[in-house]
Formats: sequence, structure tokens, C-alpha cells
Amino acid sequence: MLWSDPPDEPDEELRAAERQLRRAGWLLALAALVAITLGAAGPDALPT
Repeated sequence: MLWSDPPDEPDEELRAAERQLRRAGWLLALAALVAITLGAAGPDALPT
């Protein structure tokens, strides 16, 4: 890489999109865990 080459860093818009996708991934994983936990407990475990 030459000293005159532009920096090889993504622009701010791409970084923001990556952060948003990362948050969405965590939220989806958490929602899946909650769904699995509630599904394993069965309908009898829910308060009435």
C-alpha cells in the first residue's frame, strides 16, 4: 500500500448500517431464546 492511497476504511453510512444489523441480530437471537423458553414451558406455565 502506498502512502498516497486513500485510507481503507468504510464510510460512516456503512458503519451505521453494520451497527444496525448487529443490533437486529442480537434482538432476533434474544427473541428466539424467549420463544424457545416459552415454548418449552408449554401453555400451562403462562399465568391466567
